[in-house]
Amino acid sequence: MLDTGHFLLGEDYLEGVTDSEDPKMSNPNPDVYRTLQAPYPSWCTGGSFVVYRKIQQDVPAFWQTCYEKAKDQVSCEEERKKLAGTYASKMIGRWWDGTPMTFPAPLTGLFYPPTKQNWNNVNVNEAIKLDGLKNGFQFNAAEQPWRLKDGAETVAYDADPNGSACPFAAHIRKVNPRDEFTDIGSGSRTLNHRIIRRGNNYGRRINNVFAPTSAEKEEKRGLSLVMYQVSIENQFEFLQRHWSNSETRPKPGGDDMIIGLGKPEKSITFSPDNSTSIPVTITTATDFTHPVGMDYFILPPIDAITNVITASVIDKEVFYEPPGNKMDFSDFQTRRMWNWTIDTVYWQSIWQSADSTTIANGGQTIIPGFDKYPTGIGYRLPNPEQTAQNYHDISKPTNLQFRSTQDVTAMAAKLASIKKTPISNTLIPATIAWQGFPKRVLDLYRNSNVNPYEIVEQPGWPPKDLTYRSYVPVASARQMDEYCEWYTHRNDDGKITRIDITCESPEYWTFLVKNRPDVAVQLYQKYVNPKVTLDSLLDKDGNYNIYNEWNTEKGAMHLNCPPNSLFAEVYIAAEAATRWADCSSSGTGFDDNSCKLLTSGGDLIGCASYGLSTRASDPTIGKNVNDLIRSGYIISVANPVGLYLEKLDTSGWLNPQGDPFTATQIQEIVQYVRESPDGSKKLRIQIEIPPHLDYVLGDCSIGGAPLDWAGQLIDSSVTVFLNAIAVNGQDPDHRFLFDPSTMDAALVSCKSEWGDKTSDGTVLGPPQNLISPMVVPPPAPEPLK
Repeated sequence: MLDTGHFLLGEDYLEGVTDSEDPKMSNPNPDVYRTLQAPYPSWCTGGSFVVYRKIQQDVPAFWQTCYEKAKDQVSCEEERKKLAGTYASKMIGRWWDGTPMTFPAPLTGLFYPPTKQNWNNVNVNEAIKLDGLKNGFQFNAAEQPWRLKDGAETVAYDADPNGSACPFAAHIRKVNPRDEFTDIGSGSRTLNHRIIRRGNNYGRRINNVFAPTSAEKEEKRGLSLVMYQVSIENQFEFLQRHWSNSETRPKPGGDDMIIGLGKPEKSITFSPDNSTSIPVTITTATDFTHPVGMDYFILPPIDAITNVITASVIDKEVFYEPPGNKMDFSDFQTRRMWNWTIDTVYWQSIWQSADSTTIANGGQTIIPGFDKYPTGIGYRLPNPEQTAQNYHDISKPTNLQFRSTQDVTAMAAKLASIKKTPISNTLIPATIAWQGFPKRVLDLYRNSNVNPYEIVEQPGWPPKDLTYRSYVPVASARQMDEYCEWYTHRNDDGKITRIDITCESPEYWTFLVKNRPDVAVQLYQKYVNPKVTLDSLLDKDGNYNIYNEWNTEKGAMHLNCPPNSLFAEVYIAAEAATRWADCSSSGTGFDDNSCKLLTSGGDLIGCASYGLSTRASDPTIGKNVNDLIRSGYIISVANPVGLYLEKLDTSGWLNPQGDPFTATQIQEIVQYVRESPDGSKKLRIQIEIPPHLDYVLGDCSIGGAPLDWAGQLIDSSVTVFLNAIAVNGQDPDHRFLFDPSTMDAALVSCKSEWGDKTSDGTVLGPPQNLISPMVVPPPAPEPLK
């Protein structure tokens, strides 16, 4: 097993494992893995530092040196060649055919390269068997027979701790001592210096290595290779300078005859073995290899190639980040599709709004009898034709005060440029927050014997108090309707052991399963259950089922209560960005066409028919947005578009002894497992007492009451929020809105009044089917080729 952290930036790597902990270093204890802390940009994560090297090889001189030494030992010509092949193999560290030197002979029987004429005599079947050999052999441990590719087994072999089979100075033993003790310590420490090496030969092979022709001697040949690592200094340079260029390191035994540099003469000694009864030393002043080309590179991951390196392209096509900047994906195509998804949500909110095609999975209710009206806010403002024509042109005035994030950001940038000030002075942030536990449930059961914390965990939507709304019933949906939902884990005694809290939208997960099902399944397996499969997330038609078992009775990966959706969030903000007015006879003057401007959260919802006035979220979002637009601001939802959880308020949490938890204990108990890199936007929270404390959540209390229901904790500790942004639409240096007097007159009657006629015959409500073709949905991006 290889530790990917030695070769891929940002991955875990092995550090400090002792021989007693893992004598074979095959699958080290994961507790001792570390992540390299190195100064490289985040986009390098998953990439590697690469050393390229071109080495010219003096093949004739190498084999001539081996042959001359063999001539001194034996007289038979064939035995001389075999012995020369053995010496050559000992300098390299493997038999010519690749068999490890710890085997007594090469598995193919080839001690040296065959000539073209003799190539047909090579037993190809034996050579193929080598594919089944692993490279994980060791020097200090005996090995049992290896099973080869054809099912046969090799011979077993003894350990080689003294270097009699594979010399200490052999090239491969120099650069990878494997499991032996070296000058830097135990065998495990050598793992930190390994590299992955891949090479290609160049030049034509010599037909007869013992009798090369003059032309063959003149021709250049060698090896072009690349080496992958996370630290060039600690890996490639260490291997070359510290070990390969030394005759005593990593263990005494001679020079690396292949790549050792910087000495006028090199030598290697072979210990006695089955090829010789006495030590044999080869000494030469000839360098068998000569580096002729070299450079250092960064090999970025594919994600960086498609994102960072092509940033100029991406910046033109991709604006919206995934929720919380959580990079569940970073490939260009998926980011383009998410960008299109958010563009479409804005288009629906501004131009199409809550009609029957939009609300299929959006959670909004159908407004009876309104199908003949185009209900998007773009239609109901003064000058709708001009508004539509200027929709994507921020340089022209508009009555539209709810725009896409991209538009508002561009407006703020334009205003900052005009005013010669940073954009932070013109792009105004606004945080809109509310309680995470359903206000509707608390108010409904406040003066009853019903426990709201218990009843809220009963599945089924709509609940009985909302049957007057035209929601489609969903038996497995949760009724936690404040954009915060949770799942309670209990032990056999019924005590709470863990609480999972989420605010992630169903749209995001529908998108993720469709575009990156691999990522969706991995995240489900990580946060809900390792048994999750893709099939278990899909309905009978192969589409993502937001009410799958792992997001209902077996867990909570994301929101599934019908009113809790990304579209609902944006739609409510869009609907609230209208000057709603009561123009009925019960208002301030139906007959004289005067209307009463509405400003409270409850009145706005009653008039505009968005959301539920009994919730905490909908009136809060609506009133904050409406206050901003009445002050002349153009608003939107901040990038990344989404809903988030604040850091939990843990005051009032008490352990079984009735004492508050320490700050250290809270850090152990509360895990913000999905959040933005800066920690400001939390998507998922896991609450669990660590095992070493020897009790569970159900043994604790909150506000002096035993923690019997997760809702107690949600009620006291959880706040949900969205981030809005605004730009001054009436800045004297540059107006984005029409004249304020025009805006003040742009009142829209309540939806219940649409179709009514005033005393002068004016029909209240937006014009019918006026400009539908003028603003078409954003086109889906074409697949990358």
